Amino acid sequence: MRISETLELSITDDMDMDKLEGYLAKEIKRFGKQVFGKVLQEIETKKLEEAKGKVGRREKVPRYLFTQLGLIRFERHKVNYKEEGKFGFLLDDVLGIRPYQAATRWVRQRALELAVEYPFRKAMSLLRHEIGDEISHRTIHRWAQEEGRKLREEEEARQEAVFGRAEKTRNDGKQREIVVLEVDGTMLHSQEKGEDDFEAKLGIMYSGKELESKTAKRKRYRLKEKVVYGGIETADDFGERLYIQGERKLSLSLARNLLLISDGARWISDIAGADYLKA
Repeated sequence: MRISETLELSITDDMDMDKLEGYLAKEIKRFGKQVFGKVLQEIETKKLEEAKGKVGRREKVPRYLFTQLGLIRFERHKVNYKEEGKFGFLLDDVLGIRPYQAATRWVRQRALELAVEYPFRKAMSLLRHEIGDEISHRTIHRWAQEEGRKLREEEEARQEAVFGRAEKTRNDGKQREIVVLEVDGTMLHSQEKGEDDFEAKLGIMYSGKELESKTAKRKRYRLKEKVVYGGIETADDFGERLYIQGERKLSLSLARNLLLISDGARWISDIAGADYLKA
């Protein structure tokens, strides 16, 4: 499939570098959206032709999707899948666009990356600056909750496999001279009405320290093979999940020496004395 589109620009003599940059950025993004829509149209036309006799073409239905180029609007045909006896959108199915999906994977991932570093409203503002259109902070918050639930389910599944069914955790098989675990916790105030304060727990694991640069005049060191895990679960669950992360990435069970550093909190001492982790 080959698609050809032409971008026409009007450059005036009064444009300095800043004006030219802004104008080009705006026009290129607008043109990109135009091409995006054209590509989607061509893909649908091709796929409908290939599916001739298998699907019945019905009315066109508009759809909006946030992309790296901003919010795009496109139309696609509703179709009747004759063999399955159901209705759907062939273009959506071909491209893997889910019902009610508001943004591409890149946009969602970028929003979550920003939300990790900044408050949701700030993440919203930065994302708007990057893609040129606004996704509400509530939507980004909902995405973060959905991603959090997914990660929690994955962690619970790994924990059940290792500590419930005694399955082995895959590691790299390397025996390190030492693995250091630094564990701490801090109480946080819940922003939800009626919710109690909770303790956030954090574990940092590494296999030593190394020079950031061998040629730099000033020697600066960084943690070697650093692994970070944090959560608000119970101390028992935190300890087990921390161990799994360490085993997967640092082969804790093979380390010659294991050093746990903490402030002496009771729950951390309990983790240190657990059967799976002796320090």
